[in-house]
Amino acid sequence: MVKLPLLAKMRCFHARAALLFILLVTGMPVIAKQATRASIAGEYFADYGYMRVRPLKDGRFSLHIETQWGAEPNSVHIGAAEWTGPIASNQVTFKPEGASGACFVTVKFRSNQAMVMEQADCGLGADVNLTNVYNRGHRAARKIESTTTKVGFLDASGRFAIPALFDQAREFHEGRAAVKLKGKFGFIDLQGRLVIANRYDNVTDFSDGMAGVSAKNIFGFIDKSGKTVLKAATEPTRSFCEGLAAMKSHDGGYDYIDRNGQIAIPGSFEYAGDFHEGRATIKKNHLFGVIDKQGREIVAPGTYFNFGDFHDGLALFVKDNTVGANQGYLDLDGKVCVQPKFDSAFDFSDGLAAVKQVDLWGYIDKQGKITLPIQFSEASSFANGVAIVLRPNSVNYVVIDRSGRKVGRFPDEFVGLKTDYSSVYAIGQLLTWQHGLVLVPFDKSGNPLPPFLGPKAPKIDTTIPFAEGLFVGSPN
Repeated sequence: MVKLPLLAKMRCFHARAALLFILLVTGMPVIAKQATRASIAGEYFADYGYMRVRPLKDGRFSLHIETQWGAEPNSVHIGAAEWTGPIASNQVTFKPEGASGACFVTVKFRSNQAMVMEQADCGLGADVNLTNVYNRGHRAARKIESTTTKVGFLDASGRFAIPALFDQAREFHEGRAAVKLKGKFGFIDLQGRLVIANRYDNVTDFSDGMAGVSAKNIFGFIDKSGKTVLKAATEPTRSFCEGLAAMKSHDGGYDYIDRNGQIAIPGSFEYAGDFHEGRATIKKNHLFGVIDKQGREIVAPGTYFNFGDFHDGLALFVKDNTVGANQGYLDLDGKVCVQPKFDSAFDFSDGLAAVKQVDLWGYIDKQGKITLPIQFSEASSFANGVAIVLRPNSVNYVVIDRSGRKVGRFPDEFVGLKTDYSSVYAIGQLLTWQHGLVLVPFDKSGNPLPPFLGPKAPKIDTTIPFAEGLFVGSPN
């Protein structure tokens, strides 16, 4: 539960509720030097977003961020996050309580501007993502309100493979994508055909061949043809992963059910994550732990502060709720294989993980050995043998291979010089660069793909991963 979204992989996503959620979060400052009240306190505004920073008497700050995804006048999804704590060196990273997977929100303050990045899906609301550039004291031209922009699916060439006909759309999973038309969800196939009619109030993404659906207080799971294969007593908010799905019981807690609808792991957990590599993060008595598919505790709740999902046989963990070097890695048996000595870290990918010590990033292997020195001011995870890094005192992101050799560089005009807000990450076969709310795909040498550039270029939804060869976007 502690990675950043530098890789958009095929994985099991939970369905996001279309209601306002105010989430209490635990902050994890990354540098010890305190920010001054005058430098960051105040109100910040963005397109469809708002942030308030208030100084408290004890030197800490109270921070509230909210934003929306609007599809139609009667269907506006709003999400929010709150946090209270110290803000170190004009930057803070925190994790929403109960968020799925490896979710973090990072806020960077710079010159009357706040750059906010929601890293992985925090589940703040259906299709809601906090990522934005917020300006202090200046109201955005567009307030938080609904929009009627239609969305479709673009291929890597920039062509609309599926026309922009939908009020909402999610990424493809197992050849199906959830779309919303006339206030109801259905599913399309990769040819854009509506293969499951839009008759549902809420749906989860397909996983393990099934998707959760709800309509007029009737709950269950359907197969890819739309046939109901499993009825449920409560609304499904999570998809099946590795044969199990977390379902909310009538007492408000979560149990795991199997594909027959039987309770496989009782527990009334306060939080129940998806299974990855036979392991899932759970929360009991306000403490996080790890269980296997038989419900056995691999790591007892409270042993460590928090956990990520397992990837390549390892999971990131946070030792305790303190500032500094407290992140390391566990193996599938729950044993520490890389000591918690990093200030921040990502999941393993391509056999390497990006790790941060103090202000700089480098890469380690599964034994914890540093393979690329701690020398970068920003670094992405590896994908398809390459990663994107930024060196100190440089404004140019470069593409490197596993040996650290530069194999490409991004053009100067597409680097975030004006806003100082750049987050780079790898998606599928494409390298992409996110600057504010503009997503520009690049090839492996850092060359931008022309169809996505210019005033008439289509707009890609930066909150939705590139999946099964398609982006979600809208015409300009």
